[in-house]
Amino acid sequence: MTQKDRIALAKKELAKAKDALAEAKRSAPDGSFSAHLKKYRKAADMTLEDFFNVSGLYSSVVCRLECGGADNAGLSTLTRYANACGVPLSRIFKEWEDSQK
Repeated sequence: MTQKDRIALAKKELAKAKDALAEAKRSAPDGSFSAHLKKYRKAADMTLEDFFNVSGLYSSVVCRLECGGADNAGLSTLTRYANACGVPLSRIFKEWEDSQK
């Protein structure tokens, strides 16, 4: 790979990161499962960048989870999210279910 190719790739990755951060700044509605998930990342005192590094999830996936797309997430994705927060997924589900009563 040439230096020109590496620069082009870096620019493309930077653009994707900027898009992901802009999406993450939009909030999911209160009471949604997505907002509930975001609460756990915040409680773990992790920035999005920290979280991306710990969870191994792509930034676009985390942004989608926290901005309203958690209802369609797979179990393995949610498990990785919960593990990165240091919380069992069962607890996240239970506390969300309790908050909906």
